[in-house]
Amino acid sequence: MLRRLAAFLLICTMLFSASLQAAEKTKKTKSCGRYFPSDDLTAWHCVRLKKGQTLESLFDGKWQEVARFNRIDRRHVYPGARIKVPKDLQSINNYTPLPELYPPADEYPKFILVVLSEQFLGAY
Repeated sequence: MLRRLAAFLLICTMLFSASLQAAEKTKKTKSCGRYFPSDDLTAWHCVRLKKGQTLESLFDGKWQEVARFNRIDRRHVYPGARIKVPKDLQSINNYTPLPELYPPADEYPKFILVVLSEQFLGAY
């Protein structure tokens, strides 16, 4: 009886934890557009762009990394657009949500990995 109760409590705790994580992801997604699994690896906050703001004017030499982090290009930067801004811009140096090395690609001279959940592709 005690084992069943302990198992039940463990399952309830796991479900509650998963529910909280899903709610947080939904909150972030709704507040700043699309959600990608790798978003959880970098602390960020959402910024709504104002008239006259560009990635270049906001982030100087880091604008390309911020664009890559958001999976956007200049055409998607306009007043009112929401972008994810890493709390530490150094954390996205040479940003990619994919691994630097992908062992299954080793047996091929060229290999392209497309990860739809990340909206990203890697060339190996």
